[in-house]
Amino acid sequence: MAFLDFPLSMRKMIYTTNPVEALHRIMRKLIKSKAAWVSETALLKQLYLSINKNEKSWKRKAFGWASIQREIMEMYPERVSQIN
Repeated sequence: MAFLDFPLSMRKMIYTTNPVEALHRIMRKLIKSKAAWVSETALLKQLYLSINKNEKSWKRKAFGWASIQREIMEMYPERVSQIN
C-alpha cells in the first residue's frame, strides 16, 4: 500500500481532500435524508442546489499546508522547483 509510505500529515491531506469523495458524501447525505421526490427533475434540482451550497467547503485552505509543502520539497526535490 503505497499510501502508507507518505508521512501522516500528507496522508491526511490526501484522504480528506479527495473531491470525488466529497461530492459523493454531499449527494449521499441529501438522498439519505429524504425518502422520495415528486419527480426526477426535482431530485436533480435539489442535488444541484446542494452541491452549489457546499462548494465553499472545497475552496478552503488546507490545514497544515506549509508543513506538507516542506515535506513534498524534501521528498521530491528534483520534481518540484517551487510550490505556490
